[in-house]
Amino acid sequence: MKIKCFLPRWKKIILSFNQRGQLVVEYVLLLSMAAIVAAIVVSKLGSRNPDEPGAIIKGWSAIIKSVGDDKADSCFNPNCR
Repeated sequence: MKIKCFLPRWKKIILSFNQRGQLVVEYVLLLSMAAIVAAIVVSKLGSRNPDEPGAIIKGWSAIIKSVGDDKADSCFNPNCR
């Protein structure tokens, strides 16, 4: 048994436009939430504040310091063994 829709054709078109509008609104909200979360994560990980450096800056500083210490040259010392 087929169910008939008693809405006129123009009302069906308006309903489909409203559904598309809702899709656009949901997409924009999801995109904005993703951008906000990404901005928060980047600001915390890459913070260049000297008092509280971010995790990436802290790790990179440790790598630069260990390269700058040049521990390989200290093994030329006879007491290195």
